[in-house]
Amino acid sequence: MRTIRQRRLPTMLVPTLVLRLGALMGTLTNQAEASFPGRNGRIFFHSNRVTKTNHTGDYEIFTMRADGSRLRQLTDNRVNDFDPSLSADGQTVAFLSQRNGNLELFVMNADGSGQTRITRNSVDETNPALSPNGTQIAFERNVNHVQLFTIDVNGSGETQITHEGDNRGPAWSPDGTRIAFARDIGLSSHHDIYTMNPDGSDTARLTFEKSVDLRPNWSPDGQRIAFQSNLQTEDNPEGDSEIFVLQIPIISAVSIQAEGWTQLTADARDDYEPVWSPNGARIVFYRDQGPGNSNLAAVRADGSGERRLTNNSADDAGPDWQSRP
Repeated sequence: MRTIRQRRLPTMLVPTLVLRLGALMGTLTNQAEASFPGRNGRIFFHSNRVTKTNHTGDYEIFTMRADGSRLRQLTDNRVNDFDPSLSADGQTVAFLSQRNGNLELFVMNADGSGQTRITRNSVDETNPALSPNGTQIAFERNVNHVQLFTIDVNGSGETQITHEGDNRGPAWSPDGTRIAFARDIGLSSHHDIYTMNPDGSDTARLTFEKSVDLRPNWSPDGQRIAFQSNLQTEDNPEGDSEIFVLQIPIISAVSIQAEGWTQLTADARDDYEPVWSPNGARIVFYRDQGPGNSNLAAVRADGSGERRLTNNSADDAGPDWQSRP
């Protein structure tokens, strides 16, 4: 696939990018989510497919092997459960549920047992992301505009960490020292990829195009960020949503400018929510197949070997890839 050099804004308008990434290449004692190192486990996702235990076709949490086989259903309610996010050891899952009315944060064991409610309020929570050590969840909440929060997995310590613009899709770095996210600072209907400290300080902007860049996800070695974008390119002339990868040099406490996007997908349909495999070899995402229908697919990190993983008339989306130590 094509590597795209970002067009630069005038120097006076480009903020200094300071990434305090630390020793991401060192030994990590905790691996979390699909962006973190380990052996490839199962893929978790949500789907409204009708099954023997999901007669009404609401959204439930499912898992499958990396090749799409051995489907398992983890939740079983008459309401919607969404957006699984896995812990460092692959044994705990944060997710969203409407079982109490609005969307609230829950956690459960990776086998579906021990489902526990974390938040209790009248405003929807969205896009949960477990920290590498499994102690905190970053998430979205719409307060005037969408802002990011963190909360301890026991329900205490809720903290708002963004306060300006529209902020979406938090993703923890492999060592837990940074959170990548998408921000529309001027509320101009496009988002760029940023990183920040977990307390919201030291923000660094990584993309500068007039495109909608969303759902960043760190590679297991911390050197790349996959994300979705509608950037128009030679391979994407219509400007639909495709999967890109941004190169992030491993430099600690030094000003850098992120260089170059690599476009991994170039399909006529929209591709969303890329997530790295724990071994860093593949990226899973979902593709819009038409109204009410999306399916999961995976592609190698260089853009080759794309493979469809699910094939049905339901909506399969929100993937995360289980890491095994």
